[in-house]
Amino acid sequence: MMIYFRMCGFSLIFFILLSFYTPEICANEITVQNDGKKYNVVLIAINVLRANHLSCYGYHKKTSPAIDEVAKDSFVFMKAFAQAGYTLPNMMSIITSLYPDSHGVFDVYKDKLSTSVKTIAQILQIYGYKTAWFSVLGEPHLSMKVGFERGYDDFGDHLDETYRGKKNLLSWIAENKDEQFFLAMNIRSTHSPYFPLPKYKNVFKEGEKGAIIENDDEFFKAIYFKILESIDNPLMPMYGLFDKETANRIKNDDFYPYNGIEKWQKRVHKISKLIPPNQLYKLGRTEMMAYEASIDISNKNNLKYLISLYDSCILSVDQEFIEPIMSAFKKYGIYDNTIIIITADHGESLGEHQRLGHGFQFYDEVIYIPLIVRVPFLKDSRKIEALVQSIDIMPTILSLIGAEKPYNLQGKSLVSLMKNKKDTPIHTHIYGENRNFAYLRSDEWKLIAVRKFLEKESFHDNDKLYKLQDDPKELVNQNDEQQEVYQKLRNKIKNHLREKPKYIEKEYEFAPNIDKAAQERIKKTGYW
Repeated sequence: MMIYFRMCGFSLIFFILLSFYTPEICANEITVQNDGKKYNVVLIAINVLRANHLSCYGYHKKTSPAIDEVAKDSFVFMKAFAQAGYTLPNMMSIITSLYPDSHGVFDVYKDKLSTSVKTIAQILQIYGYKTAWFSVLGEPHLSMKVGFERGYDDFGDHLDETYRGKKNLLSWIAENKDEQFFLAMNIRSTHSPYFPLPKYKNVFKEGEKGAIIENDDEFFKAIYFKILESIDNPLMPMYGLFDKETANRIKNDDFYPYNGIEKWQKRVHKISKLIPPNQLYKLGRTEMMAYEASIDISNKNNLKYLISLYDSCILSVDQEFIEPIMSAFKKYGIYDNTIIIITADHGESLGEHQRLGHGFQFYDEVIYIPLIVRVPFLKDSRKIEALVQSIDIMPTILSLIGAEKPYNLQGKSLVSLMKNKKDTPIHTHIYGENRNFAYLRSDEWKLIAVRKFLEKESFHDNDKLYKLQDDPKELVNQNDEQQEVYQKLRNKIKNHLREKPKYIEKEYEFAPNIDKAAQERIKKTGYW
């Protein structure tokens, strides 16, 4: 694990950033005048975390005792939704308070955040905060080249599979406990494949394992055979990567002089060395195909077992990250001097709509996220039922610390909801989009629209309209029966996409190593 430090004089940072920073208080928003103390800000985004799999959101399993403890004296937003169903665009929406269409960062190996847009870290840096970002720095969906590095003094690479990064994270807290700091992180340990730490693996065990992969040895064995299957199959990612001689060597068992428990991992590692570096993303795609092939989505007992592994991953994160972080804050006497936000970049489909994973259409299981906000100087903690969204996080932080807001923020501060006793709505509708679909959601209705037909037709069979109060699982498409509602909401989505400004300096091309098939996969799902 490495932590990188960038040293720069504050006056120079202030001068450079101020030249691009145009603050403006948004009308009808409350800026908190706190008690004069300097409060730290901590933003914890947990990857693929469904709100309805946390105990504090009513889940029947005790998956989140440490998060629950934070939630006891926090504002818990019961209807929070992401702007996109995969990491790259929604994390960018969180740190910029812009809808995906406005910041334009959709595709890995391609898009970059405009320099005209300032992130939450850049603004807090102007206000004198020591800033740090912890994530899997080599993950394409959190790439430093895209814009996630902006505004941070320090960086930490936490390795989610082994939790070794936790030590460096806790060390950073210890070293900066006397600073006023902004600490942000994205924790990926809940992402598939679901490999919880051994001590948590069987806590929620139910259903039947079947062929589900649940450890590294099984995983690398499956990857190895998926590679062999891919080499000669034009429809598979590994096709065409090797010349005939190399392909024959890979298929020959004499190519692997390894035995024992690490045999499969070493085989995959040896093959990876033969893949050109700019084509390694195809191995990543092959890995996920190998995992997904082990799951029988039609078997309810198999899905139960899969869900038990997912829930155990949540418990792992809760106990191995959240609990130690909160304990450190209490140990150093800064827990009650720290604003804490716990959220997710998106949710996860666990068999609903006959799907696994995320990155596709905007069903609630993919966009319904937790949002827990602990504010030490606001004592009236409670559950809030008003609709909120990821882009509301940044303006809320700025309101809580008394900072002015850039004019271009598209989210709304949640402080009015936290200070008022009633859940007076701040959004009648919330929105989100990716390259192919856009969604609109109210308390009553949800419309998922195919983007390429929005301007060409007034009706399309693939659009999906759900009456959520009668159909919370989004199973019955109402766009035929509810034509008036359908057209009204469809026009709202069109207006949303038309009217939002775009902060995009130029249209980026895919990196030259990304072939056409991979480009199409990325465009369709956001994933490579």
